[in-house]
Amino acid sequence: MRIYVHGVDSYLGRALCQELHIFDSKKHRLFGSLLDGNAEAPESVRRVVPRDPSKQKLLLKTAANPANPCGLIVYHLRGQGGVEPYEEINMVVNYLKLNPPAEDKKVTLVLISSVMVWDGTPEPQPPKEEAPAEGGGGDGGDDEEIPVVDTTPYSEDGFFVDSHYEARTPTSEKYEKWKQCEEVVLSLNGRERCRGVVIGTGILYGNGEDSLHDIFRDAWLSKPTAEVVAPGTNIIPLCHVRDVARLVREMILADHAGDDVPPYLFAVDKSNLTQRELVQGIVDKVCDSYPVPVVDQQPTGESRLSLHLKMHPSRYMLSDTFPWVAENGVLENMELVAKEFCKQRSLRPIRCLFIGPPASGKTYFAAKVAEHFNIPHLQIKDVIQQCLRGGSELSLRVKEKLEEAAVAGASKRIPRELLTEIFLSRLTANVCKYRGFVLDGYPRSHEDAEDLFLENLISQVSDDDPPPEDDDEAKVPEKMLREGLSPDFVINLQASDAACLRRIHNMAPDETEATHHTPDGFARRIEEFRKRNFGDGPSVMEFFQTRDIEVLNVQAGDRDADGVFESIRIYMEKEGRPGNYLKSGEEVAAEIKAKEEAEEAAAKEREEKRKAAEAAVKAAQQRDEEAQEVERLRLIGEHDKRAREPLGLTQREYMMKYLVPTVTEALVDICRIAPDDPVAYLANYLEEHADD
Repeated sequence: MRIYVHGVDSYLGRALCQELHIFDSKKHRLFGSLLDGNAEAPESVRRVVPRDPSKQKLLLKTAANPANPCGLIVYHLRGQGGVEPYEEINMVVNYLKLNPPAEDKKVTLVLISSVMVWDGTPEPQPPKEEAPAEGGGGDGGDDEEIPVVDTTPYSEDGFFVDSHYEARTPTSEKYEKWKQCEEVVLSLNGRERCRGVVIGTGILYGNGEDSLHDIFRDAWLSKPTAEVVAPGTNIIPLCHVRDVARLVREMILADHAGDDVPPYLFAVDKSNLTQRELVQGIVDKVCDSYPVPVVDQQPTGESRLSLHLKMHPSRYMLSDTFPWVAENGVLENMELVAKEFCKQRSLRPIRCLFIGPPASGKTYFAAKVAEHFNIPHLQIKDVIQQCLRGGSELSLRVKEKLEEAAVAGASKRIPRELLTEIFLSRLTANVCKYRGFVLDGYPRSHEDAEDLFLENLISQVSDDDPPPEDDDEAKVPEKMLREGLSPDFVINLQASDAACLRRIHNMAPDETEATHHTPDGFARRIEEFRKRNFGDGPSVMEFFQTRDIEVLNVQAGDRDADGVFESIRIYMEKEGRPGNYLKSGEEVAAEIKAKEEAEEAAAKEREEKRKAAEAAVKAAQQRDEEAQEVERLRLIGEHDKRAREPLGLTQREYMMKYLVPTVTEALVDICRIAPDDPVAYLANYLEEHADD
C-alpha cells in the first residue's frame, strides 16, 4: 500500500513512519513531506514531496492521483513554528471530492488532532429516560415543529466516548480552527471510495517527549521547578505517541477487513491521571523526589496540563488484541518512557571516578567534570549528609552508629560496610540512574571497589547434573559488575608529594579550615594512600584494569589545570559528545570570548589603577620635594638674615667681606692642585674654613 505522511520529520511523523512502514506482514511504500526543509527524513520514507506551493501538483499526483492514489493519507495538526497545514488539507480534500479514486481504489484520509478541541465541552450527562409518546398525533400540517438534534453527550460513567464528537467545543481561536479542519476531513465521508477519519489524541508523551518535555527535562536536571496549578485534581487524557500511530495502523487494517470505521476516534491510554499525580509521578521516578508545590496562579497562554476531560479509548484500543506500548499510562511505563526520552535527546548517564593521592586535584577536576557534563558530584561527606537527612532505615542505622561513637568518645568514622551501603543507595537513586555521577574520594581501596561495584551471583546448576559431593559446591559464588553502576571512565591523577604540598600551601584559608589539608594531615593521608594502593594487595586502579575498563593516567602535579581538564574531556568524549543539555559549541565559544574580554577588561582596569596609583605617588613625592625645597629656602633666608643682622651689613658687603675671599682661595687651590672632583674639593674647603 502507498502511504503519505505529512511532516515525517516531526515528533508525531517519525512515530507514524516507524509503525506504518511494515505491518500485516507487508512492507509499505511511504511518501511524505518535511516541516523543516533542512531536516532528514526517516530511512523508511521512499520519497519526500516538497511543501513549496509551486509543487502542489506533485503533492496531488503523489497522494491523490485517481489512478494510483495513496490508500492512506495522514495529516496532523502539529505544525512547526506555528505553521498549520489548513490550506493543504483543504486542497487535498477538495481534489478527492472532484477526482474520486478509480473503481478499484480507496483512500482513507486521517487527521490526527487533539483532545484540546474538546476543552470547552460540557461534561457528559446521565442518559435521559425516554418520555412516553403523547397520543392524538397531528395531521402533519404547517404547525408541526421541526425536530431539534440533541448533541448533548450522555454517559453513565461521565466519560466521553468517540460517538460524542458532535458535541466537542473548543475554548480558543486556535482550536476552533482545528475543529473546522476536522469538519473538512469528515466531509469526505459519503463520497465515492473516500473516507475521512479524525483521531483526537490525548496529551502525547514518549519518544523523547513533546508536551511534557519541560517537566522531564527539569526532573532529569534535578531542578525543583515543577508546579501543580490548584487544585490539581483535573484528569488529563494522555497517550503514548506510538500508540497513536498503532491506532492508525489498526484502524486501516479493520477498514480493509470490512469494518465500518467510526468517523472520530479517541487515542488515549487507560491511566486517567490527575494533574497532581502526573507531575508528582514524573518527579518521583526521574529525580530525587520532592513534594511538588500546588500554586494558585492560573496558567498563562495554552496550558495542556489544565485540561480536564475524562475519555475512554476508542474501541480498537479497547480490543484485547491492540498492541499497546503504554496501556496504563506514563507512570506505569516510566522505565520505557525515560529510556526513550534519554535516547531521543541523546542523554547519557556518565559514570566517572577520580583516584589519586591526597591534594592531587581530585575534587577540583571532579567538580569541573560534573559541571561540564551536568552530572552529580559525589563526595563522601556530602553523600553521608544527604543520607542523614533522609528518613530511611539506612539513615536511622547511620545515625545510631554516629551516636554510639559520640557516647563512647570514639572516632565518628562510619564502618566500611555501612559506608558501602550508603554509596550503593546513592548510586542507585534516580538522579544517578539517569544522569550518572562523578565519584570523588571513594572507593579508597580495592576492597571498597569490590563491595561497591560487584555483586554475588549463584551459578545455576541443572537438574540433570549429578549432585555435588560437598554442599558448598552446589552454590558457586561469582563476582559480577553491578549493571549500570560501575564507572565507565576512571581518571588516575598522578602528582608528586612536593606538588601536592604546593597545592595545599596555595589553597585559600577558607579551603583548608577544618579539613585535612595541612602538612600533618597530608603526611597521614599519603601514608594511608600508599598502604591501600602500593602495599601487598591490589590497588583501586587494578580493580578496573583487570576488568578491561580503561584508566586514564594524567600528570596533574604542576601542569596547567586547563590542559589537564582538556585531556580528561577528550578521554570522556571519545565515543561522542552526549546531549545532557550541555552548552552548544556556539555558547561555549561565546562564554570563552566573554571570559577573555572580561579578563582583558580586568587587566586593563588593573593597569589603569596601577598607573593611577604610580601617578598619585609621584605627585605626592613631587609635592613633598617642593614643600621641602620651599622649607629649605626659608631656613636659608632666615639663617642669612640672622647672620647679617649683628654686623649691620648689606648682603653685598657681607659676601665681599666673609665669603668671596675664602671662595677665591679655594678656587686658586683648585687651579693649582687640579683635583679629580673640583666640586667636592670646593665643598670640603669651604667646610674646613667656615670659621675663618
